[in-house]
Amino acid sequence: MSIVSLSKFNYKLHFNSSANEGFLKSILHMIPNSGGAIIKSVNGYCIEFCAQSVQHNINTILHTADFAESFDYNTVISMLYCLNKQHSFLSKKYNCGLFYLDLKDIIVIDSYTYICINPELVKNINTLGEFVFHSPFSRNSKSAFFSPELLALDKIPSAVDYKCFYYSLGALAIHCLFNKNIKGLDIIDVKRVLNPICQTKLYWMLLKAIDSNYERRTLLFI
Repeated sequence: MSIVSLSKFNYKLHFNSSANEGFLKSILHMIPNSGGAIIKSVNGYCIEFCAQSVQHNINTILHTADFAESFDYNTVISMLYCLNKQHSFLSKKYNCGLFYLDLKDIIVIDSYTYICINPELVKNINTLGEFVFHSPFSRNSKSAFFSPELLALDKIPSAVDYKCFYYSLGALAIHCLFNKNIKGLDIIDVKRVLNPICQTKLYWMLLKAIDSNYERRTLLFI
């Protein structure tokens, strides 16, 4: 996948043939007023759209600016809302979803719309609400956020609950707020990390999203 600036306010996202219809339409769903269109080519698919600005990935943003300036409380809530909106569109319309998130795969359009642009992160969700894995996938990316049950997979086929996405989203948000990866931390340590926003609505949302027990895990916007 790649991003090309066609002109001052026109951009093109290019994907290989692995991008399916649901994934492509989830991107258009996030930018409904951009004049976006899906174009099929011999090399895959393109989405052309209009925007004031496109920041290529939030990993770059986090490494070129102060965390406090880049991702404050309200910015992180906006990011959570956008990525969950894309995931919800995929699950409701196409019975699939994002099973984890990676900083390098998230672009920012017009400073407030966050979109995952990697089709490899999308898998079908079965009737039990699970992602089923029939082949290995890499867990080596240092900018990715995996739920504990994804990290624990050691055989194929295997299945994990769709709520692994909630954990990944919560862990991503904590990283953007505090420059801290919670992998391997227990709940006491996580609460210490979250202490600056203690007792806020975001605090409780994040704690529920990253519950180690997926059966208790929720993503509740208030």
